[in-house]
Amino acid sequence: MPEDLEGSHNKVRVLILGVGNRLLGDDGVGSYFAEALSSLSIPEWMRVVDGGIGGIELLEEIEDSDILFVIDSLTPGDGEPGDVKVYRVDRSNVDREILLKHLISVGSHGVTAEVIIAAAVAMGKLPETYIIGIVPRSIDLREELSPEVKVAFPKVLDLITRILRDKKLNIDIDVDSFLKKMDELC
Repeated sequence: MPEDLEGSHNKVRVLILGVGNRLLGDDGVGSYFAEALSSLSIPEWMRVVDGGIGGIELLEEIEDSDILFVIDSLTPGDGEPGDVKVYRVDRSNVDREILLKHLISVGSHGVTAEVIIAAAVAMGKLPETYIIGIVPRSIDLREELSPEVKVAFPKVLDLITRILRDKKLNIDIDVDSFLKKMDELC
């Protein structure tokens, strides 16, 4: 994080980007998460975006951020359903030429969160990034989340809160209100 952002709420820009397809059950976890979180009172230095199934327009959202959290489903089999995993993107280990070739090959189709992050890295505009993934129970045609995935939401909130507090950015999310909103949505 740039030195002038450390502990300076009026300058830091945090983006929580939830992605996923709500028509495919647990794949929509990030989208549901973002909608529920955006309904709560959050600090002015934080933005929450429901990125849905993605699109190149998400690149602009990412570019305007200093810290990025991407909430998404993982691949079934990456652990037990409902497991939460955090990955910090290491920009120094990314080969920009390979990323650009990949971006050109997918065109405007197949624009996933990974492709958007790759584009931001290739352009040198990726903020400090954390991917928080939740292992799905199933990704099939249904518009609801499995109970195992719903149980993971407090863990995701706790991870975001802890990472931000380590950076001297305090956030207080009303977990009960968040969970109530999640129940209404899915």
